[in-house]
Amino acid sequence: MLVKILALLAILFIIYILFFKMQRKNVENNTKKKKKNASIENFVECEKCSTFVELKDTVLKDGKYICKECIKKEQNADNW
Repeated sequence: MLVKILALLAILFIIYILFFKMQRKNVENNTKKKKKNASIENFVECEKCSTFVELKDTVLKDGKYICKECIKKEQNADNW
């Protein structure tokens, strides 16, 4: 009788360990997915050249997004 109880406890312990290991892996996978999603950038269209560039590479001028390259071209044209 004691052997049966110990065997049952051992089986329950193994199931318990397997369940929580699977749960830990799921939590780790979810955190990895969140990190991947955090690296997604927003793209906007440049009003001058109509290319899509990252939001961080643009300047908001007169309510329109203009890429930094177009700003440089504009400044160079003004210097002439």
